Amino acid sequence: GDYEGMRGELAKVNWKGTLPGMKVEQQWQEFLGIIQKMQVHFIPKRNKDSKGSKGRQWVTREVKDIIKIKEKMYNIAKISGKPDDWESFKEQQRVTKKTLQEEKMKYER
Repeated sequence: GDYEGMRGELAKVNWKGTLPGMKVEQQWQEFLGIIQKMQVHFIPKRNKDSKGSKGRQWVTREVKDIIKIKEKMYNIAKISGKPDDWESFKEQQRVTKKTLQEEKMKYER
């Protein structure tokens, strides 16, 4: 972002002329509005998918299925609270982690 430009614009704001006569909450809302306007102007937005269209190519359908199984087992263990369910979840968690690592290694070779 253009933080220097934002600092310059903030320095130009007449705070003594803008905020007097307002209650604290009104001052805060005014200040926040000014900051948010500058944020939109000086700080570019970034897409949530910063990896572009490629993403994590090593996450195959098989890996996604394994992750879903792990999530289901977690939910079962969380609801039941049974030690056997937690052990099953932990084993699936290990399998999922190992599979992810292996797939990533294959992809990076």
